[in-house]
Amino acid sequence: MSKKRLRKNTVLPFFSIIIPCHNVAHSVMGTLNSVAAQNERAFEVIAVNDGSSDTTLHVLESFNASFPFVIIDQKNKGLGGARNAGVTVAHGEFLAFLDADDLWEPEKLERVRETLHETGADLVCHDEYFVRAGTTVRNHRYGPRTKYLDLLFHGNCLSPSAVTVRRDAVVSLGGFSEDRRGHGVEDYDLWMRLARVGRKFYYLHESLGSYVLHDANMSAGPDFQECERFILEQHFSHLDATNPALARKISKRRALNDACAGWSRFQRGQWVAAFGDYQRALRGDFFGTTVWKYMAIGTFREIIRQTSTKLGKPKGTPA
Repeated sequence: MSKKRLRKNTVLPFFSIIIPCHNVAHSVMGTLNSVAAQNERAFEVIAVNDGSSDTTLHVLESFNASFPFVIIDQKNKGLGGARNAGVTVAHGEFLAFLDADDLWEPEKLERVRETLHETGADLVCHDEYFVRAGTTVRNHRYGPRTKYLDLLFHGNCLSPSAVTVRRDAVVSLGGFSEDRRGHGVEDYDLWMRLARVGRKFYYLHESLGSYVLHDANMSAGPDFQECERFILEQHFSHLDATNPALARKISKRRALNDACAGWSRFQRGQWVAAFGDYQRALRGDFFGTTVWKYMAIGTFREIIRQTSTKLGKPKGTPA
């Protein structure tokens, strides 16, 4: 691992912005420009080139930073390892995570800093615009879960690029998991561990960033639900499964994971595997409304989408 400081700190920053970068030469400049436009200036940026095979490192080195800027170049360790590398050299009181294809509004850090002072929170998560091909699809509201068991049994309701968290809180828990079996879900794991030790969460319902949707999003990947299941089982192992109420909640959460996996496979045309996931989901939570939502509504919408796509193609175009 090598570290290059392109612009040094002159004062201790309030925020350390950590940007994991893997083959993001096409997008990271826009991300850095959105940081450069921040109204709040008490920050440093740590960009971690995580074994990129494209020109990501060159793009980072060519960026003319007007703020303290550190580039770490390392072999590929995944999102957890990249973020941890940034945490290790961070000086800020708070860590603000930003993926290298997402964007922030100019008032993001300013409003987060005000909220941290007003609430005394250890972690703040704001809302985001969901953007596809330059067009805002919707305004996504995060929250409301702040307690460990709520996050575990009802799912992740935070986004890394929208989260700012006290550095000492992250360091005290050993940072993000670097186990590749949970790759892409290590953020959810950390939020749960923070909640488990009683850290204070606050949801700021202002859209202060854009989550850019594309086919390479981790949550759109074929292994995402399997990785989530690995993280879930790790947390389930710490619970008293002999408690009937907890055992029932564990079964329902596994069923939700199976239903999500089924919907994901259905979208990729893996219908047989998808219905296998749906069957497991029903065995775990036959009357679960969320399970049926993914099975019935999700599948119906996907059939309509695929049918519309095929009907909209010119004659002679392969399906």
